[in-house]
Amino acid sequence: MLSDIEISINEASSHCEIWWALGFSENRKQYREVFENADFNNFLHTSYVANEIAMFMALSRAFDSCDKSSRMRELKIQLTKTGFDYLAKDIDEALTPHQGIVKKILDIRSQLIAHTQMDQTDSSVLARNGITPKEIKELIGTAKTVLMKVSSTLRVYNLCYNKGFHNDSTLQVLSKLKK
Repeated sequence: MLSDIEISINEASSHCEIWWALGFSENRKQYREVFENADFNNFLHTSYVANEIAMFMALSRAFDSCDKSSRMRELKIQLTKTGFDYLAKDIDEALTPHQGIVKKILDIRSQLIAHTQMDQTDSSVLARNGITPKEIKELIGTAKTVLMKVSSTLRVYNLCYNKGFHNDSTLQVLSKLKK
């Protein structure tokens, strides 16, 4: 279960880096001619949207409400049952400030990605769940930190790698396309 959650958070982190690099950073200005180039625009726009969806799906898996899922809530329960209640408490304390963001992410996933509600528009769901990229990045960072602590304490291999690889790779692609 721990590795399932780590995989979800690591995927969310990777997709977040690409999503950020393609849409929210200064890269839009620096690589403007690449983004506006008819040869690349459709691919870059589709990649941006695909990474956004994948990021929301991966985060949703980690915080799912289904009792049969590998998720943070179940991890806390299992840690408490096996005598690591202090780790469950650490997870709670770290993630409690992000509860509102998690609820919004789950609503976006439910209303726009996993299901398309006929009575909902993308803009109304996104307006109702206003989440900033900074909030998403903070949630991912906090989740990685607590998972690394759990893995370290349990002395198991941790899958939450350092960040930056996917951002750097995206910038390399944009740089080559600019030439």
